[in-house]
Amino acid sequence: LKGHKFCSECGTRLAPASPRPAESARTERRQLTVLFYDMVGSTELSAALEPEDFRDAIANFHAVAAEAVSPYDAFVAAHVGDGGIVYFGYPLAREDAAECAVLSGLALIDATSRITLPNGKKVRVRVGIATGTVVVGRVEDGDSGNSAVGQVTSLAARLQSRAQPNQCVIASRTLRLVGELFQTEDLGLVDAKGFADGVQAF
Repeated sequence: LKGHKFCSECGTRLAPASPRPAESARTERRQLTVLFYDMVGSTELSAALEPEDFRDAIANFHAVAAEAVSPYDAFVAAHVGDGGIVYFGYPLAREDAAECAVLSGLALIDATSRITLPNGKKVRVRVGIATGTVVVGRVEDGDSGNSAVGQVTSLAARLQSRAQPNQCVIASRTLRLVGELFQTEDLGLVDAKGFADGVQAF
């Protein structure tokens, strides 16, 4: 019978394979809270260490950071050199995603500041957090991870770059979502590349 397959051992005709279910959408639009963090002074550290020792120091830094945010339903999206990107409200949406992000930022600062680097100095870290609408998913076919694309990711990165060592800076939308759960300081409008009018930071 043309088009049918048979067992090679007993000759029994095999049932046709069921069609594969349609794959879910590769990307989706949703609200996320994005956290960016990076180590302060990593360039100087790299100059003072052998490459292998520097790699080990950065790997330990990321491991401690990941452990610090894990209790808050964090999705560690990527490590980029001495920094990292963490999503909240993904893959499952959460009403308290912004709160979890701020708690994670504070926990990350506390945990990493206890690390003593090979040069004898303590780790210092900067954290930026923003909330907004993104398109999240695989950017290209074959990608193993998921990326969030949208202005909010750029905003979180800009806030992180404006933070002082061991400081967590959040955007106004994130502040509205967390209400008065945290004690904050109004930093006013800060310059941020790509945001012509500056951004309100806390």
